[in-house]
Amino acid sequence: MQSLTTEAIIIAQWQARECDRWVRFVSPHLGLTEGRAISALATKSKLGPHLLTYHSVRLTVISGRSSRRIIGARQSENLPDNSLPVVALWCAVLERLSPRQPKDEKLFDILKTLYSRINCETDRKSLSNEALLGLATLFAYFGFIPWSSPILKKPNLALIEEALFAIIERPMPAWEYFKKSEGFFRL
Repeated sequence: MQSLTTEAIIIAQWQARECDRWVRFVSPHLGLTEGRAISALATKSKLGPHLLTYHSVRLTVISGRSSRRIIGARQSENLPDNSLPVVALWCAVLERLSPRQPKDEKLFDILKTLYSRINCETDRKSLSNEALLGLATLFAYFGFIPWSSPILKKPNLALIEEALFAIIERPMPAWEYFKKSEGFFRL
């Protein structure tokens, strides 16, 4: 078993047994993964209060042969609520689209820079455009859309959110989904 402490963004969590919790998170070292937090729901747990969805935390994880166990958590940075789902979706989608790529710490740094810039925005409309432009740039960086795509000039919130959720929720490979939704590339 190996122990690793890493920065992570918690995307989702659900109850496993009486006091245990499964946590899905994204980190620069492990990518998109899940881990089990033993006794996280117990009343005296020091772990549970720090495992908040859409929060940035420092997790200590033990990796076994087939599963991961979260043994420590500490809140590192509370991000603005309105940008968190977008940041988590970027991470999840990029990881889903390129699972065979080596885990790239530069990608995590790009995301951190983007959401710190978004944090300075007060207007919801400009926040959405900033977030969408960041997402489109990352898609182009990984080669999922061409750099000449009009989506990089004029982001469309509804279409991008629809594509994001579809990629995460559908079991089909990403390229099959994109073949079926060619309109996404013609924006």
